[in-house]
Amino acid sequence: GSTSRDYELRIRSRSGDFLIGSFRVAPQVQDGMVVGILGIARDVTERKRIEEALKTSEARFRAFVDNGPALAFIKDENGRYLYANKSWERCFKRGKADWYGKTDEDLWSAEVACACHQSDQQAWETGKPIETEEKASDEDGRLQVRWVLRFPLEDVGGKRCLGGIAIDITERKHRKPRCGPARSDWIWRCAARLMGCGMVDRCPTSLGILREPRSGTRRDSKPCSGSMRQSFPTCCRAGCCDCIR
Repeated sequence: GSTSRDYELRIRSRSGDFLIGSFRVAPQVQDGMVVGILGIARDVTERKRIEEALKTSEARFRAFVDNGPALAFIKDENGRYLYANKSWERCFKRGKADWYGKTDEDLWSAEVACACHQSDQQAWETGKPIETEEKASDEDGRLQVRWVLRFPLEDVGGKRCLGGIAIDITERKHRKPRCGPARSDWIWRCAARLMGCGMVDRCPTSLGILREPRSGTRRDSKPCSGSMRQSFPTCCRAGCCDCIR
C-alpha cells in the first residue's frame, strides 16, 4: 500500500554518542508497482530528553503528595473536583470514579458542604490563601479536626482552579494548651510533617528556638525581642518561645 509509517530509532553518531531519530517513510508507487521509498528523518534526542525529565519530575512529585500525611485536592471554578491525592482517597475511602467531577454537595453532608463552599468562595474572592479549621467525620464515623489551606491557582491552560491542603490536627486539639493558643505550634508541626523530616518541634533558628530532633531538649531558650516579634508576627504572637514544646 501507499500508507506512510513512523519509526523511532536509537542510532550511534560518528562521534560515538547515541541519538534518537524519528523517521517517516512512504512507498512511491507507479503503475501499481513500488518504485522507491520516500523518507524523512529528524533528530528528536533533545525532545525525548525533556519528555523523560518531565516524566521523572511528575513521578517524583506524585510520590511526594501521595505518601505524605496531607490531603490534597484541586477543584474547578464550579466546585467540581479535578484532582485528589492518594492520601485523600485513603482517608475518605473513595476512588477516582467516586469523586472526579463531583462537588462537595455530592460528597458530604449539607452542613459540611456549606462550610466548604463558604471557604472556597472566600479564597476565590480575595485571591489569597485562606486558612480554616474544619470538623468532619471520616468514613469510619470518627470526628476529626483538620487545618485546611485553600489557594487559587491556574492550570497549564490558564484556567482558574482552587487548590487545597488539609492536615489532621485532631490530636493536638485534644491536648490542653500550656500557655495560650500557640497557633504557630501546629503550623510548624504541619510543615515538618510535610517535609517528612520528623522534627516536629522546630521553630526558626533566628528566633533562638531549636530543639534536638529526638530528645526534644532545648539548646537555646532566649526570649523573642520586640524587633523579632515584629519580624515574625505569626510565630511570636502566641509566645512561641514558651509554647512549642
